[in-house]
Amino acid sequence: TNQTLHTTYNSSFNYQVSVTDANGCIGYGSQVVNVTINPPFTVTITPGGSTTIPDGGFVSLDAGSYTSYNWLTPYPYIDYNSTNQTVNAGSNGTYQVNVVDANGCNGTGTIDVTVNPAFPVTITPSGTTTFCAGGSVTLDAGTYSTYHWNTGETTQTISATNNGTYSVTVTDGGGLIGTGSIDVTVIPLYNVNITTPGSFNVCAGSTVDLDAGSFVSYIWNTGANSELLSVTNSGNYSVTVTGANGCTGSSSQYVNVYPYPTVTAENFGPFCSGASLQLFSTVSNTNTWSWNGPNGFTSNQQNPTRDNLVGLDAGTYYVTVTGNAGCTATSS
Repeated sequence: TNQTLHTTYNSSFNYQVSVTDANGCIGYGSQVVNVTINPPFTVTITPGGSTTIPDGGFVSLDAGSYTSYNWLTPYPYIDYNSTNQTVNAGSNGTYQVNVVDANGCNGTGTIDVTVNPAFPVTITPSGTTTFCAGGSVTLDAGTYSTYHWNTGETTQTISATNNGTYSVTVTDGGGLIGTGSIDVTVIPLYNVNITTPGSFNVCAGSTVDLDAGSFVSYIWNTGANSELLSVTNSGNYSVTVTGANGCTGSSSQYVNVYPYPTVTAENFGPFCSGASLQLFSTVSNTNTWSWNGPNGFTSNQQNPTRDNLVGLDAGTYYVTVTGNAGCTATSS
């Protein structure tokens, strides 16, 4: 009773219809119609290469030339539900495409893609992977076609000198990909601090005890091999130590041994009452002076003067001089 009639099967039939217009008038018609229903056709998907690919690779899939496309691809995938003629297949699984041709007929096709997982690569070190700073170890990824290390190097072997994880991606002769990694531990050199219970600046005749700290072995630049070194001369003293793990450390310390100052005190007396007394000190290696004498006399000048002498000013005058490191000498 509809204006149109749909058929879903093959037939050759004389179709008749009666109609009634708005005025109630009736009309008749007939037509022999040959109906052919084309079944969905098979789409051949053409791969751009092998459908067995390495992990991280892809192969191009071409559905051929049609009016429209709808791909159903494994998830996750960058071209999931693509409507293009071609897709790049990089995931494992079955890829299906539904197409429509110029006649409006539907077609479908499938193709399987196999992704080979990355195979394990064993990295072989030339020695221990735990060593002291300044050392190195050679890492060997084995024999393959290509190499790419996370250091940027592209050779079979590399030299590892820094602390961290070293990883490599390789490809074999069949284009398959492998990965491997190895940890390297670099022990830093010891921080050596030379100490002394006193001062590194002393007067002649004194001893400075240098302490390099607690380690397994010691080599001083004097030839000594103990933790403590006693020195009496100025100079730079250096030590190299070795700890329990075999790693080393170095340090140095300068020691100043200052000579005592020399001083000679004198005047040009005797003097008469009311005169002026001029004191003199001839010195070397001196920073400060300290005079004292009868009747409460004091001065920090090198050559002080005492005016208006009286009887109580007579006597012995002393001068004490101080040089580097607090070294002193006295004269009168």
